[in-house]
Amino acid sequence: MPPSQNPQQGEEFDANQFGYSRYIFCECLIKSGYSGEFYDMTAVKTKKMTKQLLLGSLVAILFACMSACEGPQGPVGPAGDPGSQGPAGEQGPTGATGTANVIYSPWARAGSWTATDLYGVNRFYVDISAPRLSQEVLDRGAILVYVKLTTENNQVRQLPVTVYAQFTEELLDFSLVVNRIRVWSTPIKPPIAPSPNNEFRYVLIPGGLAGRINYEKLSYEEAKEMFGFED
Repeated sequence: MPPSQNPQQGEEFDANQFGYSRYIFCECLIKSGYSGEFYDMTAVKTKKMTKQLLLGSLVAILFACMSACEGPQGPVGPAGDPGSQGPAGEQGPTGATGTANVIYSPWARAGSWTATDLYGVNRFYVDISAPRLSQEVLDRGAILVYVKLTTENNQVRQLPVTVYAQFTEELLDFSLVVNRIRVWSTPIKPPIAPSPNNEFRYVLIPGGLAGRINYEKLSYEEAKEMFGFED
């Protein structure tokens, strides 16, 4: 039964269905001449509350997500086990011999030789100053001595060497002490004094480089190319 209608005499009025207070309110409006529509305010309030609850739920969920995303950074985890060693790479080519510490002298003319009798053998010698010839170089390095022979058109040979001329033959070699190189001439035939015009120069090779190559047969041209010095 709509609220705008009076219940007929003898009909039972269901107050739970219409709400008695609303029914009285509507009857009063009708009697006063109201002809508009009636709205169920309880339903309106219910919808509004539902929207508010939904909005509140969304805000709570958003806040929870933001809190989870912006949480403090956790501690660093433990280091993992080291991996197995990889296979060894191929051996590279042999590098060039270093020359930074190699010492070489200028050419020095022999000049006057000193004669001596050594164990019954007539010999001659000339001393060449070598300030960089240290005990360490003597013990671990290599020393090369070259001669420029005037009797052989200034050809350069490494000592020791046997020098042959038209009528002479002599052995040139050397001995070493700290800071000095002594060049020896031993006449084989005939026993004459060596040439004062022969020139000598030396090359000192430190121990770190000396063991890399056999220098005994290193020609003068090969030594110049290897160590980077000129005449």
